[in-house]
Amino acid sequence: MTEQETQKEPASKPLTARLAPIIGIVAPTTLVTALLLYFGYLSTQARFKYFGADLDLINLTTTDLLFYGSEAVFVAVVVLALAVLFGAGVYLVGKWFVSEPRRDAAVGWTSLALLYLGLLLLVGALVGMVTGVTLTRRPIETPLALMLSALMLRYSLWLWQARDADREKPLWMPPPEAVDLIRGVLLVLLIAGLFWTCALASSLYGRSRAVGMVEELRSYPGVLLYTQDAIHSTPLGVSYTDLGKKQSYRHRYHGLRLLAESDGRLFLVPVRWSPTTSRVLVIQNSSDIRLQLIPPQKSHVRR
Repeated sequence: MTEQETQKEPASKPLTARLAPIIGIVAPTTLVTALLLYFGYLSTQARFKYFGADLDLINLTTTDLLFYGSEAVFVAVVVLALAVLFGAGVYLVGKWFVSEPRRDAAVGWTSLALLYLGLLLLVGALVGMVTGVTLTRRPIETPLALMLSALMLRYSLWLWQARDADREKPLWMPPPEAVDLIRGVLLVLLIAGLFWTCALASSLYGRSRAVGMVEELRSYPGVLLYTQDAIHSTPLGVSYTDLGKKQSYRHRYHGLRLLAESDGRLFLVPVRWSPTTSRVLVIQNSSDIRLQLIPPQKSHVRR
């Protein structure tokens, strides 16, 4: 047998090197743009749904969705970065944990505890997916359980393998093919849970922004609407004044704020908005109307 044949097999490639061919299939800019559009759509849909306006009716442009997407993804990026830092710290603690043979028993029990906890979370996620029943009755609980179960099961497997790596008496390990299959399945569960969690978080963020907008409506520029024809059944909280027949735009409406403008239409809401009694006023932005904008009494600065 030659010297080359007796050499050990080369070490496995890093994760980034193994994922490079997969990442190369989709250009990073295309992926980022698609994610911004998707999460922007979900966030904006939840935001306008709070006001009772369907996003398909508003028909925002792609640029608007990208803008809302960047707003929604910004918080997610910060949380994800912090999660990566936390994961790196957990990984370093695990490396220290398995470096000393005297801690083998503790490592083994920790691995088993993570295994059982991960399986319990996985069962809970599957129950939530099938029945919709969760402990807190919040929809985000199911994808979070799915994501955390994949992380715990993967960390449990890694601890067991790392404990066995430098020991004279190897522990029982499943066949390499089974280990690769488990890794692949856990990666799929992790990506699915992460994507699902981000989607629900975008919707929750959009709704929270809508609630924030309602609280800040008084600090937005006011809208005085003048029309040639009277508007029947105006929303509650909107003041109406008839200026007389001599006026071309004789009907004046006060107490409105601009929610959105798209496709030549104005979506106006009363300043005293209530989700139970208020409605969105949709006006065609044409020569039949006139608008006057009133500066807010206090400057609006979002913090």
